[in-house]
Amino acid sequence: MDVFVARQPIFDLRTRVVGYELLHRSGAQNLYLGPDAITATRQLLAEQLLSDNWYRLTSGRPAWVNFPGELILDGSATLVPPERMVIELLESIIVDDAVLAACEDLEDRGYVLAADDVSDPEDTNPLLDLVEVIKVDFRVANQAQRAALAERFAGRARLVAEKVETRAEQAEAIKLGYDLLQGYFLREPAMVAKRSLEQTRLGVLAALAAVSRTPMDYEEVERAVKQEMALTDKLLRYLNSAVFGWQTRVTSIRSALVALGEKQIRRWVSVVAVSSVAVDRPPELIASALIRARMCEQIAEAHAVHTPYLDLFLTGLYSQMHLLMDMDLETTMAEAPVPEVVRDALLGRSGPLWNALDLVVAWEAGDWDRVVAAAGTLEVPLDSLPGWYADALAFADTLGGADHDAAHHHDDPGHAPVGVGGTARAGR
Repeated sequence: MDVFVARQPIFDLRTRVVGYELLHRSGAQNLYLGPDAITATRQLLAEQLLSDNWYRLTSGRPAWVNFPGELILDGSATLVPPERMVIELLESIIVDDAVLAACEDLEDRGYVLAADDVSDPEDTNPLLDLVEVIKVDFRVANQAQRAALAERFAGRARLVAEKVETRAEQAEAIKLGYDLLQGYFLREPAMVAKRSLEQTRLGVLAALAAVSRTPMDYEEVERAVKQEMALTDKLLRYLNSAVFGWQTRVTSIRSALVALGEKQIRRWVSVVAVSSVAVDRPPELIASALIRARMCEQIAEAHAVHTPYLDLFLTGLYSQMHLLMDMDLETTMAEAPVPEVVRDALLGRSGPLWNALDLVVAWEAGDWDRVVAAAGTLEVPLDSLPGWYADALAFADTLGGADHDAAHHHDDPGHAPVGVGGTARAGR
């Protein structure tokens, strides 16, 4: 049985990814059955975290995994090396002496434990005095409770502000002393409405326009790429990477275009242009755009949506473009050289392109009920989705979208990822 797995990033205060919470269920037919949480977690451990799939899912960072009480007591967590995982203790766990002893044993073995969905500053749960990480639910806790929890656990545990959805909440969490952030705050542009595209970025987007035309003019594409030195450099470096395996080094744009062919030119110029436009944005946003683009493309390739693959690829890519540019969606769509059908889908939030994107976004959020409904509308086979998502993660990682900052984590001891050391606890 396929395990449905999506991931949600956990950031440090510099919006660098330190781990991914894995959102999972064990299949399409039993998404919300209570006992299935145990089965799903066991499958996740066995099929993902104990195999090479772990690195694919998390880009080598710790996986944050929800654990019910039964799996704490039976020792399932000890199957996974402690550096691969942060154990999130569900708020539904009934705490007794056996659970406390099992948690202490896990900590002694080097596992990092996190208390999930904390919102009450007066909570007397004894696990809160044991764990190294406290996850505070910003959708449940009010401002006074968030502040009180920060004060209570300062210096005793590392605090994660979870379900942070706006830039204002991000700023609040940082001001209160929270250590890590999780949520959709990156999906809100920092600057709004009236900002226009900088001239330097318009040049990059001209290359996007050139590869979006049908039929594509090779000379136009070559001219557009050559006019942007940064774009030329990125494209040649990508083309000479191990991904392509050319026997001779590619040294000119013309030879690169000839070697790639039209379909690959459209895809790779689009991808490199986005990474050039987003050079000052969090790498996770770039990775998210690439993952969406590739999954949308696979929906088109499976003939689930009768539209050119490039239109769906660009729909996924441009669904994040306004965030990469710190602009509102309407301004971005008005100024960027995007096909009309893609613009209409994103602004109108309707039609086959939008339906495909909605399926991808639902998967990304771990909204499995919506996944089943959207897949049914598109007649997409559910058993194809796990493989498509895995392929999309590999696609984004290959292009460096999620890993551009990975080396910095190990060079900065003040920001070591939870699960690899660097917690705030001074001891029990």
